[in-house]
Amino acid sequence: MTTHRATEESASWPDSAIRWIETFFDDESYLPIGARGLGFGSGENPRVLAGVGTVDGRYVTLIAEPARPTGMGGPGDAAADNAIGHAMETGCPLLFLTVGGPSSDTSLIRAPRYRTKRLVHLSGVVPLINIEIGMIQPAGSFLDALSDFTVIVGTASERESAYAAPTLDDACTWVKDLLEYLPQNNCEFVAVHDLDEPGPAPALGTHVPDLCSEPYDLEPVLDALCEGAETVHIGRGRADALTTAFARIGGRSVGVLANQTAHAGGLVGPPEAKKAARFVQFCDAFNLPLLFLVDTAGPAADSSPADPSYAQLAYATAAATVPSITVILRRALGFAGEVFGSKHLGIDAVLAWPSASVAPAGFHREVEAEAGGVLTDSQRAEALQRRRSTAHDLNRAMDQGYIDQVVEPSETVQVIARWYAALDNKRRHTPAKKHGNPPL
Repeated sequence: MTTHRATEESASWPDSAIRWIETFFDDESYLPIGARGLGFGSGENPRVLAGVGTVDGRYVTLIAEPARPTGMGGPGDAAADNAIGHAMETGCPLLFLTVGGPSSDTSLIRAPRYRTKRLVHLSGVVPLINIEIGMIQPAGSFLDALSDFTVIVGTASERESAYAAPTLDDACTWVKDLLEYLPQNNCEFVAVHDLDEPGPAPALGTHVPDLCSEPYDLEPVLDALCEGAETVHIGRGRADALTTAFARIGGRSVGVLANQTAHAGGLVGPPEAKKAARFVQFCDAFNLPLLFLVDTAGPAADSSPADPSYAQLAYATAAATVPSITVILRRALGFAGEVFGSKHLGIDAVLAWPSASVAPAGFHREVEAEAGGVLTDSQRAEALQRRRSTAHDLNRAMDQGYIDQVVEPSETVQVIARWYAALDNKRRHTPAKKHGNPPL
């Protein structure tokens, strides 16, 4: 199936790759690995290019190759293998650039399958970024699935991607912005840009309506939290009831997960849970603190709590060892509130605004248990209404361990920054094991 239309940016190999190198890397910093300069080769079996260079002073490894017939090796594959080894040994991000063409020929495919094991070993060690230009056929390759982020240059259809770039220049800019938020590898931390405590944010609360049923756009909330600094969104255009983005709060690079009530009321369905789980795993692998902004009334109407995506999100959150903070803006109700940024999953600090509602799933079971007998329909309805009213009692929520602190909206950024500072030396020791068995 064709998944990507070629654009004017999808020039024939090697023009697109040469232009990428010239645009992306710092001037005169690119060093080829096992290739003859920019001699990509041509014809039926063009050359793969590999090299290393700096991007804003940071080293990045690149493997650039044309889409080729299925299973076909060719010149430069040894250079690509050496580049993977270079990324592993030096601990720098690895970029894959695959260039297709204007044809929709479904025989074209990207990297050889024998690299799969090496990429698995690299996963969680250095960031893996996959850039695609032109017509690419994904079948038979695991590069998309194994990459942390995929950028598609052109018009994406049903393909999942971290970012759909309209032009090659736009793709370069987005990847550069992304790298600013990431460490070089899993043994490093992103440098803190400014340790000064942020000031009050009086406008923060004005962006969130008091009426829980009224949707709102999350973007002004993120802008206020980040004091107007730019954020890098991941995966726009899919599971949009959940926003995932990299941002800076108090000078720290953090991974933000937030309910976007402008889409489906911010309900957490299986696509949102899967998107969140993947993002949490990446942030935990690369020492990026987590920030959950919760405003959800529960799971999506057509989903079941038994869906494995919810278990995957709960597993990823509970397994994470990086500092994690949750802010309940308006409501954390029902099952979705328990799997999304819940204190019981190991979140370090759960904050709530004074008007927030906090209530777990299982109202009916609690009412039946408290009654100790059979209830009539009217008695059950009255008991459920009383139980729901306690959702606004944040003191009770604190006593039951659902939240740690009530904060004013204007003070939220300051309190978050203080909590992250307090968690700088966090150490969580887990039982010795080879690895867990996540609910895949």
